[in-house]
Amino acid sequence: MKARFEIMWAASEGRYFHLKAPNGEIILSSETYKTLAGCENGIGSCREHAPYDRFYGRFITDGQQLSFYLRAANNRIIVQSELCDSVHAREAGIAAAKRHAPQADVVDLTK
Repeated sequence: MKARFEIMWAASEGRYFHLKAPNGEIILSSETYKTLAGCENGIGSCREHAPYDRFYGRFITDGQQLSFYLRAANNRIIVQSELCDSVHAREAGIAAAKRHAPQADVVDLTK
């Protein structure tokens, strides 16, 4: 399977997307968007900013779990990762996002 963005229905009203790696693991997940157009714009922004390390933020939660996020040039967070159990796993997730997001297909599962 090729890496892909999947657009899904949110539990609340709206849609969100996630980026899946070729092995099926979710690399990144977005916030909820009210419209399909907003969701598609988020994917475009993710593709645009993902290759550049300066747009990634790395953090540790209170429970000492690691995570990262990708932000746009306006500093708004586009997507966030799942929790990681090590620095190595977090950095591997960032590397996967950089590698896969720019050319990933988009699959709309809301249709």
